Amino acid sequence: MRSYWIVLITALVAFALCSCELVEEKETDAEGFVKDDNPHFVMTVNQLVKYPHAENIEREVECFDGNTIWINTNYMLHSKHVEKVEMFPMPGNPKYYSLRLKLNHRGKLLWIQSSIGFKHSKLAFLVDGICYRLFTPQEPDENSDWVIIPGPFHKYLATGIVHYSESNYKLFNPSTDDIL
Repeated sequence: MRSYWIVLITALVAFALCSCELVEEKETDAEGFVKDDNPHFVMTVNQLVKYPHAENIEREVECFDGNTIWINTNYMLHSKHVEKVEMFPMPGNPKYYSLRLKLNHRGKLLWIQSSIGFKHSKLAFLVDGICYRLFTPQEPDENSDWVIIPGPFHKYLATGIVHYSESNYKLFNPSTDDIL
């Protein structure tokens, strides 16, 4: 019986020592966001699908509120098209924010196409594959590269999107100088 306890204790100690090495702590910045070379808070804008029937290009995604929706997986806009994001408080509710996205040339063309084609429809705004908002796209100002994604977005989500927007853009659009 005593050898059973010794074996059990030895196994538990070995497991504890090994499992400590398996937990990888990631370095964070002053705001608590992870500092690494991976994309975080990746945004996509996708078409909402009311009656799914094309298995290959449609999928069900979870929404922030716990519900699910179906989207077309061919995104209409992606973080690779967004050079920078700014957040601004929603009128009457300063705890929640709307987002202002600065689009690159391709992003602006995609947005114009989406805003015209879906001016009477809802699109899904996803972050890391979770739907946070359904919205109707507004046509952009011809002289501006900025578009608005209306909130409400919680401060943590909005801050994360803003924080990682420029690094995500660089990750998804490596320059030829970085390759050579």
